[in-house]
Amino acid sequence: ADEVYRREPALGPGGLGGLVIPDESIICSCTSALAYATEAVSRGLYLYLDQMVTGLEVNATETQVSTTRGMLSARWVVNAAGLGADVIDRLLGHDRFTVVPRKGELIVFDKCARPLVNSIVLPVPSSRGKGVLVSPTIYGNVMLGPTAENISDRGDTSTSVDGLSFLVDKGERIMPRLLDEEITATYAGLRASTEHDVYFVDCDPQSRYVLLGGIRSTGL
Repeated sequence: ADEVYRREPALGPGGLGGLVIPDESIICSCTSALAYATEAVSRGLYLYLDQMVTGLEVNATETQVSTTRGMLSARWVVNAAGLGADVIDRLLGHDRFTVVPRKGELIVFDKCARPLVNSIVLPVPSSRGKGVLVSPTIYGNVMLGPTAENISDRGDTSTSVDGLSFLVDKGERIMPRLLDEEITATYAGLRASTEHDVYFVDCDPQSRYVLLGGIRSTGL
């Protein structure tokens, strides 16, 4: 415990010990995805946006992909559709899992809070995920969250009074001084959880189809 508080003096009381994970890192998921897409386009990828897949027909040498903006042909189909991965999987005749959106609400604190946090601070994980954590961001802010609420609407990224109140209560226990800092933003994201505790990674060479779906419940 002494070493924990030496590393993170602003932690709340009651810590018994800790585990250091040197390779734990911080990224920005939005800009990282944009960078990968930009690199792919620069190497010849055709990037089609704002198109919903409505049908898939596997032929001898290619798959016809029907979308809301026309037809596409593909030698292989990789299903990494996240919240829609089960929909795509069913279009190819499977019924292996159902995506249940898991909403995670977060609070972002002003950059003035950054000196309080020296590393990513996580609790002991539970069956529903890593739990509420305190983390620096690559932009110099500090983030508190997320919540973990299973919902039915795959487009609901709203925040709620109950969710944010829950985070404040957790923050007061993890790092009380953080709650004295200014809050600059709140937001929510959705994770593609399923009724299973495993990822779905599968390759069907006959139909030239790769599935990358779901998340592990523990988030590990």
